[in-house]
Amino acid sequence: MGRARRTTVAGLALVVNLAVGMTLAPGVAPATGSTRAPALDVTLSAPGARGSWEVSLVAPGTYRLTWRSPTDLPITSARPEFRLAGVLLPAPSLEADGRTLSLVVTADTEPQVADLEVSLSGRVLDRPRAARPSPASYAEPRAGDPLPVDPGVRGPYAVTSSDYELSDLVVPELDAPVERIGHVVLPVLPETAGPAPLVLFLHGRHDYCYGHPDDPRPGPDWPCPAGTRPVPSQLGYRYVQRLLASQGYATVSIAANGINAQDWVARDGGADARARLVRSHLEQWAAWAADGTYDVDPSRVVLVGHSRGGEGVDLASLTTPLEAPYRIVGQVLLAPTDFARAVAAYVPTVVMLPYCDGDVFDLQGQAYTDRARDLAADDTALRSSVLVMGANHNFFNTEWTPGLSAAPSWDDGDLGGACRPGSETRLTAAEQRAVGRTWIAGAVAFMAAGDRSVLPMFDGSDVEVASAGGADVRTQALGLGRSLRRPGVDAAAVSEVPRASRICVGKTGRDERLCTTQSDSVAPHWVAQGAWSRRVPTSPAWQVTWRRTGASGGLLLDRPWDLSEATRLDLRTVVAPEPGRVRLAVRLHDGSGATALLTPEADGVLRRLPGQVWWTKLLAQTLRVPLAGASGIDLSDVRRVDLVGRSDAGQVWVLDLAAVSEEIAPVPEKRLPLVLFRDVRVPEGDADGTTTAGLSFEVVGDLTSPARFTFVVLDPRNYRAPQSAAVRVPAGTTRGSVDVAYAADRRDDLYRNPIVLNVFGATGVMPGRFTPVLTVLDDDPAPTVTIRAARARIVEGALARWVVERSEPADYYTGIRARVVDDRSPDQLSVDDLPSGWLRHHVAVVPPAGTPLHEVDLRFFGLIEPGETADRFAIPVRRDGLDEGAETVILRIRVQKAGDPVVRTVTVGDG
Repeated sequence: MGRARRTTVAGLALVVNLAVGMTLAPGVAPATGSTRAPALDVTLSAPGARGSWEVSLVAPGTYRLTWRSPTDLPITSARPEFRLAGVLLPAPSLEADGRTLSLVVTADTEPQVADLEVSLSGRVLDRPRAARPSPASYAEPRAGDPLPVDPGVRGPYAVTSSDYELSDLVVPELDAPVERIGHVVLPVLPETAGPAPLVLFLHGRHDYCYGHPDDPRPGPDWPCPAGTRPVPSQLGYRYVQRLLASQGYATVSIAANGINAQDWVARDGGADARARLVRSHLEQWAAWAADGTYDVDPSRVVLVGHSRGGEGVDLASLTTPLEAPYRIVGQVLLAPTDFARAVAAYVPTVVMLPYCDGDVFDLQGQAYTDRARDLAADDTALRSSVLVMGANHNFFNTEWTPGLSAAPSWDDGDLGGACRPGSETRLTAAEQRAVGRTWIAGAVAFMAAGDRSVLPMFDGSDVEVASAGGADVRTQALGLGRSLRRPGVDAAAVSEVPRASRICVGKTGRDERLCTTQSDSVAPHWVAQGAWSRRVPTSPAWQVTWRRTGASGGLLLDRPWDLSEATRLDLRTVVAPEPGRVRLAVRLHDGSGATALLTPEADGVLRRLPGQVWWTKLLAQTLRVPLAGASGIDLSDVRRVDLVGRSDAGQVWVLDLAAVSEEIAPVPEKRLPLVLFRDVRVPEGDADGTTTAGLSFEVVGDLTSPARFTFVVLDPRNYRAPQSAAVRVPAGTTRGSVDVAYAADRRDDLYRNPIVLNVFGATGVMPGRFTPVLTVLDDDPAPTVTIRAARARIVEGALARWVVERSEPADYYTGIRARVVDDRSPDQLSVDDLPSGWLRHHVAVVPPAGTPLHEVDLRFFGLIEPGETADRFAIPVRRDGLDEGAETVILRIRVQKAGDPVVRTVTVGDG
């Protein structure tokens, strides 16, 4: 097996200009390069700050931002983030020491250290930690209705366990192959039983090696260095595997340490590598099912992914065609990342969101529910978000839990306040596992066995499950064939009071259209508005604000809504973080003007989530409105819906309104077409100015209706106005391209200029690869370099000069190093021949009189800047009035990209 070792990557991105066009046949991690320029100017962070900032000038208007942590950065699923004056920048690069983050940006003025911020998992790292939030008042919700069934109860079958190891998997972008290890727990079924459905678990990003006596985290090598062992993260879900096996399901949990050790180099955070790993295991299980090795049913596969493993299994679901020898019928995502904001359409999905997640602090996995809503009109698959109050990120895996794990582990959820261990809301590790296994087992029963009795656990109903121990679990759901009305899409806000009822979109910033100005980590439903996110798909919301009892805001529907067959309305509703209880009623208007005022379940009370305003979460809860009392109006012709405040004041956001009936629509047996970009390399060409290159894509699958995707160029050197576009793809398209513009010239440049795109599916398609790259190859001849003494002979009192020249300007720095060397002749300059002030400025300690100059270790460093052709060195020679004869001084000069160093001599005569 080969070995991968982390090497330093400079976060350098190259400026590109981009324009978009399309050529359609009928029928976008950051752009980085490896070249570094020596720093010309450096600003350091103030003493006493946590870690150290460095701002270095690398080109006119271009700066490298570097932050060094005083300790190793933890291996987490969340990515570190840089902000400059509050603006989120592209992801910085992690260097080999595991402590240093760097990024290059272009700015009109030098970025100030005071305006820089680095954060990870919601924590600001470069400032002293703020005081923990005080415990917020927690209003425990009313007891839910007991669920008649309990999927957390052990089944009738004995279980057996084993392990397997397959040949390693070679993955693009990763230097070393990845292990293929599985821990299997199977039911012991009677001979009359049919094949068992298969449940596959994939863990997330965590430490990957342990056991070194001197270092608990022994470096970035893979495989693990001698004396250390892989962290057995794949064994952390045995408590769920044993439960599922006792109920008749075959289970396997697979290892991914080889990805965790190397995914820092992957532009997508390792999602593609994890999806490939999942698919390779499933292909093997399909083969085993075919040859009788295991009695499993590969047509009923449920995937369970934790953390970055959640994003990995979602991508596996997204990219696995129906023709595969196995069928993915559902997925459970535990505290997942969703860097790509991708959704596997037509695959039932349950997302479990731990309220006290100290790793994926922003609960970005909510996007798996929200984004699915508008992606495909006929997608009826269940999308459920399950908010587990008091749960953290790590305790779903016993190998990440203190007291149970083989390797060192920690409690990531000690965030203070309502998440403080021992508080009334915080779950213990055992309590969290009870919730996890119960809800995972319920999801598997619904997805693989079609058991509808467990659906209230996921559809927004207020239920309690005995085996979960009375934990506070809240759900919101989409799909199942429900008829929706979407604010800002097919419904508009109306209000008698200005701004009491309005449509909003996004978060942070100052735009009056924004839903909230809370930080990125507080409001998972919305995308932070800004240059980088302008093309990231997000959904509007209906915001209603009132300051007195009885005030209301309305939503005018763009077409009549037939609720005659519905039993209730479910409104996914976010409650503002202001103190106090929110209580609502709902009023319906029909086409004749008649109205009906309805009281939601729980008397219309919605409780804000615990925590301070800056720390809480703005997550939707289900406001359920029974329609049995809607008398006096025509429910087949509803034209408007009002929210009526029954509390003194309040503010809520409604994401969508769903008409719920007893009917559950079947999920179509189809998959969403994929837009598959290939990485492309093109020669720069001889044009002067802007030129374009086509980045082609293939549509994989039948595109039966128009679709749209968006992309943005991740160019940190243009972070204030990155290039982006929305691309419409007509029905029937099989191939197409987008034209990407870049700056071309006739000057030598870096050999490779990678232009990275982030691609997002908007409607009707999803990207098969999220970060395609257009690489522009420089094809201009390199200039020749001449190294010479400006004058071979001078006299005392003059300057000895050396010149390094390029024959033509180039678009990069040329670094130069020079030092005075010995030519072994007795007539060489000594320190007595140089002005004392100049000498003190250029050496740390002035040597004794008479010391030959070559013994002083006198060194020079220079640059030929982009667009320039020369740089010069000079040594002043003092006129001493002595009759000494000719003396020499010799420089040994090494020039970047110019081959071996050369020696050039200047002879000095008496003045």
